[in-house]
Amino acid sequence: MVFWPGDRHPNGGNTRDVDPRRWSGLVIIALAQLIVVLDATIVNIALPPSCRSSPRRRPAWHRRTPA
Repeated sequence: MVFWPGDRHPNGGNTRDVDPRRWSGLVIIALAQLIVVLDATIVNIALPPSCRSSPRRRPAWHRRTPA
């Protein structure tokens, strides 16, 4: 639902009476998503060089364990 300035709120009040903190949840979610994307980018950039500099050819999570 979209409220334009001067419209009446469904509860009978003015749209200016809406909680001013209504955008705080969106800001928190957007910042959390930004941190997730930055973390994934850092890992994807740092992981290949660290694997190449490792004395083993395959990282531990690629090795097969005996059954």
